[in-house]
Amino acid sequence: MEALINELELNRDKAYLVQPRVIGLPKRALNLVLSKNIENSYDAIRFILYELASESGVGPKTVNESALASKEFVEKINSLSLELVKSLNDPRETFFAASDGNIVECFPALVTLYSEKGIKNSDNRMLDILVKRFGLMDSKQYTLEEIGTFYDVTRERIRQVEAKGIKELKGILKGEIQPKKWKICEKLVDNFNAFESEISEYSPIISEEVVKSTLSRNFGSSLDVSYLSLLLEVLGYRKVPTAVPGFRGTIKDSWCSQDNYSKEEIELMFMALNSVFDYTEGLSTFDVIILAKKFSKKRVNKSIENDSLEVALQSVLEFEKVSDIVRVKISYLRSAADKAFRVLDSVKQPMHYSKLCREINLLSSTNDKAYAPVSETNVTNQLTADDRFIPVGKSGFWGLSSSSDIENITIVQALERILHRTGKPMEYADILSELKEIRPYASEKSVVTYLNDDSKFARVGRRLFALNSWRIKPSPKVKRLKSISSHDFALAVKEGLQIENPQPFATLISIVAKSLGCSEVSARQKLRSLEAIELRDRESGRGKEVFCPDLSLLDELIKNVETKKVLLKDLVQNEVKSILYARPNEPILKGDLYHMVISNVSCLRPTFYQYLEKMDSIEQYSDNGKHYAVYKHYEPDISIKIDPSQYGANDEVKNKLARPLGHLTISNVDIALGELGLIFENSLRDYLNIRREKDPSQVSSKELNNLVSMITCAVKLRVVTKGYHLNTLREERNNRAHGEVLDIHEKKKLFDRAHYLAELFVKYICFFELKKQSENVV
Repeated sequence: MEALINELELNRDKAYLVQPRVIGLPKRALNLVLSKNIENSYDAIRFILYELASESGVGPKTVNESALASKEFVEKINSLSLELVKSLNDPRETFFAASDGNIVECFPALVTLYSEKGIKNSDNRMLDILVKRFGLMDSKQYTLEEIGTFYDVTRERIRQVEAKGIKELKGILKGEIQPKKWKICEKLVDNFNAFESEISEYSPIISEEVVKSTLSRNFGSSLDVSYLSLLLEVLGYRKVPTAVPGFRGTIKDSWCSQDNYSKEEIELMFMALNSVFDYTEGLSTFDVIILAKKFSKKRVNKSIENDSLEVALQSVLEFEKVSDIVRVKISYLRSAADKAFRVLDSVKQPMHYSKLCREINLLSSTNDKAYAPVSETNVTNQLTADDRFIPVGKSGFWGLSSSSDIENITIVQALERILHRTGKPMEYADILSELKEIRPYASEKSVVTYLNDDSKFARVGRRLFALNSWRIKPSPKVKRLKSISSHDFALAVKEGLQIENPQPFATLISIVAKSLGCSEVSARQKLRSLEAIELRDRESGRGKEVFCPDLSLLDELIKNVETKKVLLKDLVQNEVKSILYARPNEPILKGDLYHMVISNVSCLRPTFYQYLEKMDSIEQYSDNGKHYAVYKHYEPDISIKIDPSQYGANDEVKNKLARPLGHLTISNVDIALGELGLIFENSLRDYLNIRREKDPSQVSSKELNNLVSMITCAVKLRVVTKGYHLNTLREERNNRAHGEVLDIHEKKKLFDRAHYLAELFVKYICFFELKKQSENVV
């Protein structure tokens, strides 16, 4: 006994860690120990050795067996480490000790462990039901009813099994349920309880982003969506549906506390946020909460917590919060007008519709990769029809009607107002300064153009402008320096060197400058850069002379005649004439005319309207808010005379055209145009046949079947650049070949167009005849 006492004292610290039931005492002895409120093995063994024998009802057998068990126990703990001694208190198998309590690492394995080992009365279908309900292990998610059908039970029974499994998982993680044969490490229990406490501090509605960030912050990573959903169910949260009946938005993945809100209350909360969709400019959080609470009280006479509403706002996919303003993301706004309003309201200044359209598409595509861009036409149509917007002049700029500093006034009207206000001529800089107050975004280039070219203004001094109506004598226009072509310069140099070659440099400069009417400085500079001549010292030793070893070199320069620069104004106006002259007395909407013009000549809409205004031969008028342009022409003569020779016609072509051109009278105009159409069709076909004989790959036999195909082929081969001219002739050819007989009134109407049509027929007949000749020569 003394030896046992000594050994016990040596292992006192270990014995203090172990509960009395671990010693293995007989039942009678253990009950006596527990009745004395002894909680550790050290005190229990001392009781056995010193006091047990004196207890009533205890025989020698119990005393001896207790002493033996105590001896074996002391010997056992003497050989064990401190950690192993601690484990004697609970001999069950411990799991996840190596994970250091990491919930993210342990939770998926714990679900499987629980389903395999279970606890008392666990349902053996538990794992399969949890897997299929939450989509675990890459499974598809199934409804309660679908799983019930599979197991031949009701959906309610499946719900009960699921609820039981979730409840037992929570009990295990919180340490409240102790399975008989296994357990989880205490660190995991502690971490779960801490995580539950942290999550509960958030709003009753919690988003997926918040949960994932909390897990990542505490455990280094997060769970996938399926296990995350199950974990939140274990924590007492319910999944919020992504679509709520009566709510116009889409809800991000979120969960709500089952203790705080029912499913119906959650749906009501989101329905109360519909008001945000009705305000393009957005609402402050304060205003949103007021409107939502009013809606809630009106529907169920129950208020919603402010924090819950704020979290619900963050859970809506279509909403964004800028500072304290909650608004619909621009890509989810209902119309292009709403998107334009958002952009203009943000920049606080007017924008050109093209830039506005680009900004809308840029911002929308940033929020939504599947966004379909809006077109400029769509934007301008909606801006025009919406009272929230106001045009700023005619330059394509738009602003918000609610802006007090925006006025619908053109640059010309603004310039007139400025000059009227001063009552005297003004410097350009002063005009520009005052204009910036009325039209801050007006282009300086446009201002200069209007002041110099518009008939309402006059330049009365250097950079000094007045109104034309003031009758102040305008200053003479500054004479622009003459531009000298290479052709003219080379010709003047050749004429000078024909007089004397070599020629003194100073003398030749004087001759060239006088011949071309330019300054001697300009002549000197161009002579120094002319490659066909040599500039060398004179033999007399004073000055330089110019020598050309071969005057034919100058002839080569003369042949390279510079192409005369064609102004955009001429291109646009010629295009307008070709369109309107083909249909005299037929009004065309200016917008349609613009689109017809730009199909061949690239030009901005404001530029087109400016050039159209300056065409005296084109009449313009408005009717019911629509703007038209028309070429009015009534043929004054009783017959039309056209000379084919001006288009290079030879005698053969003249003879061919003589008969139809001789019938260009009111009574025979339809016959004449019909014959011209036939000659035109044959000329085009003959030319294309020649091209086909030379290269069958260029012209197919099908393309010679009818006039439409032949015109398409000619345009494809780039024989002509304006296919619509030929289509105009094709329409006339078909009208005459297949149309009805005209009465005298219809003939008079056709006669007004006949001069243009007949001349166009002759022009292209001669064109294709000359093309045929050139192809045959080649």
